Amino acid sequence: MAYNDGLKPKLLSQALRLVEGNRAAFEEAWNEHFA
Repeated sequence: MAYNDGLKPKLLSQALRLVEGNRAAFEEAWNEHFA
């Protein structure tokens, strides 16, 4: 797995960015569903 060490930070940062970007939309849909 050593050859992947260089990719991990980039992939992790991209994944976190996607999660943060989707959180607002998810919470809005969740709140509407249980309103």
